[in-house]
Amino acid sequence: MQDNLISIRSTDLRTALNIAPATMNDLLKKTGVHYLPGQAKPGRGAVKDFSSSDSRRLLEAKGFVYPNPAKVISFMMCKGGVGKTTSSFFVATRMAAYGARVLVVDGDSQGNLTSAFDLSSMKIEIDEETPILVDLLTKDASIDEATIAFSPFLHLIPSTPLNSILESKIRDNFKNPSVPFSKIFELVKDKYDYIIIDCAPALNLTNTAIICASDLVVLPVAPDKFSQIGLEQTLKEIHQIEEDFPEIGNRETRVIFTRFDAREYTSLKYLSEIADSNKDRMFKTMIRTASDLKNAITKKEDLFQYKNSNAKDDYDSFVKEIMGIDTFFSKKSN
Repeated sequence: MQDNLISIRSTDLRTALNIAPATMNDLLKKTGVHYLPGQAKPGRGAVKDFSSSDSRRLLEAKGFVYPNPAKVISFMMCKGGVGKTTSSFFVATRMAAYGARVLVVDGDSQGNLTSAFDLSSMKIEIDEETPILVDLLTKDASIDEATIAFSPFLHLIPSTPLNSILESKIRDNFKNPSVPFSKIFELVKDKYDYIIIDCAPALNLTNTAIICASDLVVLPVAPDKFSQIGLEQTLKEIHQIEEDFPEIGNRETRVIFTRFDAREYTSLKYLSEIADSNKDRMFKTMIRTASDLKNAITKKEDLFQYKNSNAKDDYDSFVKEIMGIDTFFSKKSN
């Protein structure tokens, strides 16, 4: 397991820190942080990257504080095709590049999030014997046994079709569905800064339990009528869960607009309508439609090493917004 499996370009980190190149050089001398060994790339020369651990050292040296205990963030929407899995994956990997200790949980029995990781390069095969979320629920496996360490800063609890019985196991073993996942994640909250959960596109007991365990529920919405309807239904469900289980308090719910294309009238139309009805919930960032997203996952490439990529820029901005990096360093400069 190598610390350089996930890295961040020096220019990206300097931009996040909101400092000049000379100030960056002074910070490197002060902290003793060094670039990863560079590899020449066509037309770019040597690439200067930082490992996750060094990224964390630099952010902390400038006063940034990571969450403790871990913040649990679920990506949820009752409609499919809105970018839940894509967002879960790129948010988790980029958080790790910024030095956050991240546990990613695949809560969808389709296992698309699990497939996004390049586990074959680590000679890891997911099969029916692989411990998954339902095994934690039934105590057939511990959370450590179910966790795959992709890097020191990015861990994964995978999924297989066997997770399809999650709902029945919750119903059979727990009178109160607000309890099971909260208990599981409580065991490891001190080991991570963020726990990211990718949910199935459904309103069911499993997602009810995940909502109850979440500090933040992110609702990705694509620019179409059915996504808008799905958002309304999901928000109603979350409100009903908060009423049914008052002990959990109110969840923070935020909306991220995905697959946005400013050239399309429908994108602008639905953005306007959704923003008007969810003013306090909207992230500032919008994820523009881009082929880079699919290409990076399919080819098992690092999206954030792409040059001139809207997708890379958007997810970088999204992560800085979630983590509070953008506001923290903008305030420090003022």
